[in-house]
Amino acid sequence: MSSAPALKSRLPYRLKIISGPHQNEVHTLDKDVIKLGRGDDNTIQLPRDGRISRHHVEIYWNGFEYRVKNLSQKNFVMVNEKVVQDEVLKPGSKVQLGETLIEIFEDGPILVPQNKTSALQPTPKVPTKAAASNSPLRAVPNAMPTPRPASRAKPGVKPRPARGPNLKYKQSGSNSRLRFYLIVGVVIGLVLWLGSQGKKKSEKLTFRSSQQIEYDRLQTEANKEKLEERINAQNNPLMRQVQENLVKGFRDYQQGNYMRAKENFASVLVKDPDNELAKRYYNLSSIKFDELLQFYILQGLRYREKKNYRLCRSSFRDALVMIQNNKRHPKYNEIKDYFDECNLAIEGRF
Repeated sequence: MSSAPALKSRLPYRLKIISGPHQNEVHTLDKDVIKLGRGDDNTIQLPRDGRISRHHVEIYWNGFEYRVKNLSQKNFVMVNEKVVQDEVLKPGSKVQLGETLIEIFEDGPILVPQNKTSALQPTPKVPTKAAASNSPLRAVPNAMPTPRPASRAKPGVKPRPARGPNLKYKQSGSNSRLRFYLIVGVVIGLVLWLGSQGKKKSEKLTFRSSQQIEYDRLQTEANKEKLEERINAQNNPLMRQVQENLVKGFRDYQQGNYMRAKENFASVLVKDPDNELAKRYYNLSSIKFDELLQFYILQGLRYREKKNYRLCRSSFRDALVMIQNNKRHPKYNEIKDYFDECNLAIEGRF
């Protein structure tokens, strides 16, 4: 009795590609799991669509309905112009994969056996009376199993019902599975709705200026008042000169003109004593200037020891240019003496 086919609620769906490189192809959903993609190991192969993943989607039957599941981590799936991850498929549903648009339609009911093994085995033929009388073998009077004798019920005890298929258990299991899919669908819908709301809110945001960002970072009222004073002062001609000198100082610092950089940063500090950038780069320019001046002096002394007076004179000349021949500089006399010595040595040699 169990091997007899039963009519399930599943209907044989077909999918038709209505646009894309594989247009007008028609495929039947005749399996519980059908995979679509560019790979050769898919049930339905779509190799000519370059925007489809190697394993893109999976169409499966969960016992109640057909569903489509996204297997790709890079490419999306749309059902009825909505991006989904796991969605129900119904007649008329349109699935978008890359450049391929698929439409689902219904073909009619089919009989599906309850057990796959019973569907493969042929049904035994029951011999008729005429065949049994002509057959040399003795025909079996009844192929059905003999029922067990009913056990005698004890007084005061209710007899147990005959064992059969646990329909209640199957029904409860199917209901729990349906409830699970409903919960998953609600959660996915809620996530997508929240994502769309977040996008709408993000579209309303506007870009903030650097002044607003700096203002937000200041927490105390005193710092906010300072910031407001600085913003108002930027419109003054004095502050414009401060900005120009600051830009010039940065340019000279990057080009290695540390003396001019010091002068520009010093002029900024005269007009704006609280400018932290000017203070910092004034000190850096002073350090770099002293290091470079010391380098020229040591280089000139090494050339002097090697009696390479041309390079010796060139090094001390660069040092004099750095200090701008300022006689008030503490190292002016030392540099000038070495320069004259190397210069006289060149003249005496030639």
